[in-house]
Amino acid sequence: GEEIPVAAAHADSVGPALARLALAGFTRRVGIELRQGRIDLAAARGLRKPPDYFDPDADVLRKGGDEHQAAFLGHLEGQGLRIARLAGYPDEKTALARTLGAMHDGIDEIAQATLVEGGWAGRADVLLRVARPSRLGNWSYEVWDTKLARETKAGSVLQICLYSALLVASQGVRPQFMYVVPP
Repeated sequence: GEEIPVAAAHADSVGPALARLALAGFTRRVGIELRQGRIDLAAARGLRKPPDYFDPDADVLRKGGDEHQAAFLGHLEGQGLRIARLAGYPDEKTALARTLGAMHDGIDEIAQATLVEGGWAGRADVLLRVARPSRLGNWSYEVWDTKLARETKAGSVLQICLYSALLVASQGVRPQFMYVVPP
């Protein structure tokens, strides 16, 4: 089978939102994901109207992922950690400003953190504050990503690596670790 080309994932050609989707999916073989990726690519370039459809399987996975992330955040709150919940900001500029504000304030956990650098962008499930100095202060952040799969896929690792690399622009140091939170 044919693989989604890595070059198609770069934001300069398709935009940051599609870039992170392509990065997470570039190791997948031809199938529904690739065909959908081609439709999304054409829509991102303004060549066609985005498809208007509802995928019940994707909806079930999204709801399960939301529940898993909520349970993980509840676990963290139970430990007395302060959490900034940043979901619901569709405007990337506003979402980034809220993320940076929470990071500068030293919030313990930042949920749905928007990260941007150059032509790349991503939204990390959770940033965890750690006791490692950065330009923010005596702390920095590491990426924690909630996944429903019991085995971590290569695309998920690449996605978390991207988020960790994007953190460098915001805090001035590369995170030492990154984590996947399974069910």
